[in-house]
Amino acid sequence: LPMTDVEGLVAGRLLGPPGDPETARRLGPGPRTVLVVDDSVYSGKELVRTRERLARAELPHRLIFGAVYVRPGRRGSVDSWAEMLPSPRAFEWNLMHHPYLELSCLEIDGVLCPRMGASAMDDVGDDPLPLVRPTVRLGWLVTARPERLRARTEAWLARHGIGYRGLSMAPDGETPGQAVRRKAEAYARSRAWLFLEDEPAAAAAIARQVGRPVFCARDRSMVYPGGAGRPGLADRLNGAVYALRFALERRLQGRAMPALRGLPGAEAGDGRTRRTTADMRVSP
Repeated sequence: LPMTDVEGLVAGRLLGPPGDPETARRLGPGPRTVLVVDDSVYSGKELVRTRERLARAELPHRLIFGAVYVRPGRRGSVDSWAEMLPSPRAFEWNLMHHPYLELSCLEIDGVLCPRMGASAMDDVGDDPLPLVRPTVRLGWLVTARPERLRARTEAWLARHGIGYRGLSMAPDGETPGQAVRRKAEAYARSRAWLFLEDEPAAAAAIARQVGRPVFCARDRSMVYPGGAGRPGLADRLNGAVYALRFALERRLQGRAMPALRGLPGAEAGDGRTRRTTADMRVSP
C-alpha cells in the first residue's frame, strides 16, 4: 500500500523507496480512503492535534484513525485499534527511557554496561561504553559486581551521566544463588515497579521468589511468575498502585524518593553512594 507521513499527506507526497526523489511519487488527484495510524494512544492529545492539523488542510480524502495500542478509556478516540493495554505500561522501544524506571531495580552488567569477566572489571584502563543511555534517573542498581568495585562503578555511572537512587553491590564471597536472593529481597523491600536483569535463569528465579515480573534484557522478554505469558490480576492491581505512587512522588519533585537504606549491600564501603546519588541527574 502507498504510505506517507502526516506532512506528506497534507502535501500530497508519498514515501518512496531509498534513492527515489520525493517528487517522483505523488498522491495524485481525487479523494482516497486514508488510514492515519498512531503507535499508541495514551491520553489522546497527540491524536487530537493530528486531527486538527488535517482538518485545517481541508483534504478531500476519507480519513480513518487507528492505533496499534490503546489505553482503556481512550478506544473511542480512534476508529480502529489492535490491542488494548492498561497503564502503567512500557514498550520495548521506550523501556530504558520510561519515567517508571525511577521506581525500578536494575542490574548493571548486561543491562546498562556490557557484561565483563572479573579480570576485565579489575582493569583500571577499561571503560566500556553504555549499552544504552537512559534519559531518566534510575531507581536502585542491584548488581552482582563485588563491593571492591564500588568507587570504579560510581565513577563509570557518573562519567556517562547515569543518575540513580541507590547502589547495592555484592559482598565478598557471594555465590550466584545468594546474589539472586539479594536481588529478590531488594526488589521486594523497595516495592519497585520492575526488575531489569540480564541472566534468564536469574530473572526467572527473582520473578518466582518475589511474585512480580522481571524484564530479561538478554532475551528482550518479560518473565512473569510461574512462567505465565501475560500479567495476572496481581500485576494489574500493582500497576494501579504504582500509577498513584509515581504521581505523588513526581508532585513532591523527588523529595519523597527513598534511598536504598536497609537493603543488603546498599551502604557497604565508604558510604559514597548516598553522597554521589543525591545530586545526580541524567544528562541529555
